[in-house]
Amino acid sequence: MIVLMVSQYLLRVLPMIMIGYLSKVSLSSASISTSLYNVTGYNVLFGMCSSIETVFGQAYEAEQYQKF
Repeated sequence: MIVLMVSQYLLRVLPMIMIGYLSKVSLSSASISTSLYNVTGYNVLFGMCSSIETVFGQAYEAEQYQKF
């Protein structure tokens, strides 16, 4: 589990390190785009998936399969 978490973290950090060797402008633009992606895309999608998991679990327990 720890190896998995470290490898997922390195997948995000290592490209930033490589971009940092190009120039400061490249690094700043990449970090801004990554932050924008996290705020607008990834976190919104993760929140929706978390709520769907709760709704589907409740529907399954109540045997209300039409909600799927």
